[in-house]
Amino acid sequence: MLVLVDDLLDFAGMQAGKFGVSPAETDYPAYVEETVASFLPTAGEKGILIESSVEVPMRVWLDHRRIQQVIANLLTNAIKFTQAGGQIRLRAFVEKNQLITEVSDNGIGISPEGLPKLFVPFKQLDMGLTRRARGVGLGLSISKAIVEAHRGSIEAQSEFGKGSTFTFRLPLA
Repeated sequence: MLVLVDDLLDFAGMQAGKFGVSPAETDYPAYVEETVASFLPTAGEKGILIESSVEVPMRVWLDHRRIQQVIANLLTNAIKFTQAGGQIRLRAFVEKNQLITEVSDNGIGISPEGLPKLFVPFKQLDMGLTRRARGVGLGLSISKAIVEAHRGSIEAQSEFGKGSTFTFRLPLA
């Protein structure tokens, strides 16, 4: 319930134009690993393996709390839509002056028609499935706003029945 309230407050702030980020120098590998570790018990209960590989050799400037929120949203969705025995992989690396973070799963995937709707507030793709998995459709739209506030981008690739990969890119400079 607290997550829902926080999401609604974030969304209201975004709608009112009162949403921003406060970048600071950050040890990205340390806090990504901390975030992943916090999801291991939930994934373990569902029989899902989470692996991570963070190859970011320098400190980066970003809003630690907000980017952690993006990673948490992506991991939450991956766990929701991956069956028992499935796998989630988080990779972070630097390429062409960008910090790139990917969260991939071998879950149920998303249909081609559903991909354009992913980042729309309050939009859920399959109401029967998302009701079982719980959610109101704000996590990805909030994640998009956070990434864009960092002057970055977020995208999804998926194959229905085979899994999804969400990638966000943040400029290093």
